[in-house]
Amino acid sequence: MNRRHLLSRLATLAVLPAVSSGGAPARAQSAPARAQPAQTLSFEAHQSGQHTRLQLRLDAGQAVGTFVEGELRLQLQGQLQGRRLQGQLFIAGLAQPLGTVEGELQTDQLDLTVRAEGAAQPTRLLMRRVGATAPATATAPAAAGALDPQLFGAWQQQTHTNSGGGAGGFASFTTVRRLLLGVDGRVQQTLRSVGGGGNWSHGGGEEVEFSGRWAVRSGEIWVLPDGQTAYVSAGRYRLVDGRLVIENGNGRKIWSR
Repeated sequence: MNRRHLLSRLATLAVLPAVSSGGAPARAQSAPARAQPAQTLSFEAHQSGQHTRLQLRLDAGQAVGTFVEGELRLQLQGQLQGRRLQGQLFIAGLAQPLGTVEGELQTDQLDLTVRAEGAAQPTRLLMRRVGATAPATATAPAAAGALDPQLFGAWQQQTHTNSGGGAGGFASFTTVRRLLLGVDGRVQQTLRSVGGGGNWSHGGGEEVEFSGRWAVRSGEIWVLPDGQTAYVSAGRYRLVDGRLVIENGNGRKIWSR
């Protein structure tokens, strides 16, 4: 399947009449408890003009994650056995799985195969672990940078995505992200989403996408994700007419108060 339409196909499946499963999405059976502590890993891939992100939390063999491409957002539920990852993809609040994932977790990457329901061919994603290989300057402690008082407080970004026509009819998604840059050096980004179509609607609660510490150096915002040991650059920033503009390899994001 063309990479450009992978998650669009998955999201379109969600507007079709859902097959009742009698409740919330079935979670994968628990694997035997593992001695290692819970950890949260982030991965990204750039293929066919698309940027895909996966934030994955691993705990006692359970794997729970968030799979994002553009403004489309899916939940992953599954398990990790050794280095083998298996799971299903859902839109939050809907019981019908939209696809499956299988992959091999390596030190600095995730080799992932995504199979959308009804698709003739699976899609392979070779995802790089974010922060696995950071530049030497990225490992400097926050004290090596500074906190810019102009950035203190809460910032917000709102986006709308519409899809028209098709077997499932019209569907609309609205996402609101909040970015909190604290005076104590803590940072948190959250997401709230709502959506609906001809025969379904969804309203999600506020979900934490990212938390950790932040600092600025040389015109860039640097962040240290919770559970990680290296700072990574979130991009160059500037203030324009009271708005915060952040630019990096994934494009430009504009935040307002």
